[in-house]
Amino acid sequence: MATQTDCLYSVVKNTSGSTMKFGFLPPHGWELEDQEERTILGNLVDAVTRGDRGADRNLKALESALSNELLAIKSLPNPLLYDETDDETQMLTVDNGALVVADPCFSVDE
Repeated sequence: MATQTDCLYSVVKNTSGSTMKFGFLPPHGWELEDQEERTILGNLVDAVTRGDRGADRNLKALESALSNELLAIKSLPNPLLYDETDDETQMLTVDNGALVVADPCFSVDE
């Protein structure tokens, strides 16, 4: 079974070479040391644009940090897919360089 980080969280990493404040990281910005990682609930883009105020500014700041190699996205929540034939939900993941399916981090009971 996958971990909750695989299913529910995004992970980002400061790759700037120094301690930096990333004001767009929810909920109120984070100061990260070089190479420090931060786990954020949900999809990163949804998280930084949550709410009406500052959504465009936050998205532009994220794009800038990524394009300037100040921040790296280590992982996003893995996609979940439903198999109608087997009546089950599976999650895409990577194992030893290969794309594979795995059970999600939660149980889907009917």
